[in-house]
Amino acid sequence: MTEQGKVHYLLVRGYEEFHDEDEWLGIYSTWENAIAAYEREHAALEREKARDLETFGERAMREEIQIHSFEETTGRWRYHLQSKENLQK
Repeated sequence: MTEQGKVHYLLVRGYEEFHDEDEWLGIYSTWENAIAAYEREHAALEREKARDLETFGERAMREEIQIHSFEETTGRWRYHLQSKENLQK
């Protein structure tokens, strides 16, 4: 929780450029649970990319796992929290 209110972390599979095709993978109430899920999904996606590169080409390589957050009280969204700095918290 923050001083403002409860934060929810959303794990999403999608693209940096657009979010129309984003797939929500889970909603977590703690940063630690979101990171654990991110690490599992990121590893699975990397295996899938290696397998599908020949079939789907460049589009497959741009897909990524992302963490976004939503703060209940303010309604504030934060995007792409999975940066290396945040993962080392």
